[in-house]
Amino acid sequence: MNEILINRVIEAIDSKAGVIIKGSQDPTGDRDGLVFWFENYSRGSGPIFSIKPTGLKRLKVTLKFGAYSRDCVDHINTTKNEEAFQLLTHFIGELSKKHDVSNEGANDLDDLNIKTDFKIEIVSKVSDQKSPEDTMEIVLDILPMLVGGMAELIGYEDTDYLEDSAIEGNEKIGIYKRRERNKRNRLLCLQIHGYKCKVCGFETSDNYHDLQRDILEVHHVEPLSELEAARDYDPKRDLIPLCPNCHRAIHSTTPAMKPKDLARKLN
Repeated sequence: MNEILINRVIEAIDSKAGVIIKGSQDPTGDRDGLVFWFENYSRGSGPIFSIKPTGLKRLKVTLKFGAYSRDCVDHINTTKNEEAFQLLTHFIGELSKKHDVSNEGANDLDDLNIKTDFKIEIVSKVSDQKSPEDTMEIVLDILPMLVGGMAELIGYEDTDYLEDSAIEGNEKIGIYKRRERNKRNRLLCLQIHGYKCKVCGFETSDNYHDLQRDILEVHHVEPLSELEAARDYDPKRDLIPLCPNCHRAIHSTTPAMKPKDLARKLN
């Protein structure tokens, strides 16, 4: 595990979760690993993400708060962003389907409250602990969701996403557009639904393999401006992946066409 691998992880997290992190070797345990933290926090004053070998053929990914993170935790609990807590909870749920997850603080998330001793440990099998490619495969499957969930909790803002959202005028339209463009929402949406357009069935893996998986976009199924009554937002229910053509077609009418209506037209 070297500087090249650290840089690859940093680039992947920026691409998938819209978050800039820093990283270094982590020799604090019995066996060397990697440790990462948010670029706008020092290593000990916010969330810390570590990757370490464990046993013979496993890697352990850990999320916890640093020793001096009281201000960060107080900020999270003062803000009480319900959507952020919900997103992290969904991420943990998705990770639990594929990996062994230990969540010390699950009830805290349900109560919109978090403590400095909050910790998540995820153990995953790996063919070769010393292989950078095997390590990277685990990192790409786990770390973006952990970092993305914590980014929402601490209020980390993706500059590119903010610039795109600034064009919105109507507040309700702006909210659902921001949800569509948020990289962390996109990450969860694709994790749940897969890399397949929910209208036409276009699959990036069939057409582009892994080269152009990022072309799929996220669509807010029912824009807030069209709801007759307010209801709680749920990213698992309200966001679906669409190919660019179907997404553009849906938004070509006012009000926006419903996905099921476009699917009926295509069929």
